[in-house]
Amino acid sequence: GSNDCGESANVSSSDSGFTGTLVNPENIITTSVCGGVELAWDVVDNNNGYQVYRGIDSQNATVDLGFANTANFIDTTGDPKVPYYYFITTHNGACEGATTVGEFGISMPEATVVEGVNATNVSCDTIELDWTAETWAAPYTVWRNIDNVFGTPGAEEAVDIANTSDAFFTDIGTVGGLAANTQYYYWVTTDHACGQSPASAVASAISEVPQIGGVAATIGTYCDFVEVSWT
Repeated sequence: GSNDCGESANVSSSDSGFTGTLVNPENIITTSVCGGVELAWDVVDNNNGYQVYRGIDSQNATVDLGFANTANFIDTTGDPKVPYYYFITTHNGACEGATTVGEFGISMPEATVVEGVNATNVSCDTIELDWTAETWAAPYTVWRNIDNVFGTPGAEEAVDIANTSDAFFTDIGTVGGLAANTQYYYWVTTDHACGQSPASAVASAISEVPQIGGVAATIGTYCDFVEVSWT
């Protein structure tokens, strides 16, 4: 520097600085996990960290979740099954970037019991099952036993016979076979990031040829034959 006395003989030490405008992270990725939402994003150079916000729509960041030193964060404060939007800004100590459009994320709930399991006999070697679809089921596991026992110490445990993403299943005995005129018991569980759900209420059906219903015969209508009908 210089003044009325002239220019100094020594050169000052150098330092770096930032402009007042910061670039916010790109490629924000949200991942639903048990009890939370994991966030990750691209690293932004020349900043001191990131501020994480949450909102209930994609335009408004209403909750300040905290500061992150790295390009990842996990939010465990939201309610499960509630849709949220996440916003990431950058810091350089003096300035913070403006929030942009939020990224959708949702926390997974604990695995709950599958409801409405029903078993229907179709034939001597086919039993159809259906149940109420679960929003978070991925996938379902179908269990079968010849006793009404899912898993009790000292007893024959139910066998895992299928995995499916549908809310129905047709048991044709692919695993273990189906014996004719035998009563079978079924349970359904579901698996996701929070683990396996408890077993559903049991459903049961007998592998037999369905009885014909609605049998009717004419009486005194014809003089030389009887007409029989059924459903």
